[in-house]
Formats: sequence, structure tokens, C-alpha cells
Amino acid sequence: MAPSPEKKREHAGKSYLGIQFNCCNVYQRIYKNRHATAYEGRCPKCGSYVRVPIGEGGSSQRFFSTT
Repeated sequence: MAPSPEKKREHAGKSYLGIQFNCCNVYQRIYKNRHATAYEGRCPKCGSYVRVPIGEGGSSQRFFSTT
């Protein structure tokens, strides 16, 4: 299911991480939470939750896979 035009505008220009959800073999972007302390999102098929903290000494990598 494609995101609505409103959702696309809401996230335009925002930082994101690309996540490959291995649980359902789907790719999804996740965005910073409102406190900018982590990137958070859910698998679009099964709802599996992922949280990637933001902090010093982190990674410059932008794409990840779940286990």
C-alpha cells in the first residue's frame, strides 16, 4: 500500500533510515521520533517494532536489516 500524499508531504526532507524487515521481507523508511532521540517505525505487514537510538559514536550507515 502506497503512502498517502499527506504522509509524503509530512516526511519530505526529513532524515530517515532504510530498514529491511526480514520478518515479512519488506523495505520501509523509519523517521526520527518527536524528541529526536531515536528512529522508530513498524513493519508495514506484521507491525513488528524497531527503534534505533541516536547518540554519540553511532553509525553513518543509513540502511539496516532486522533480525
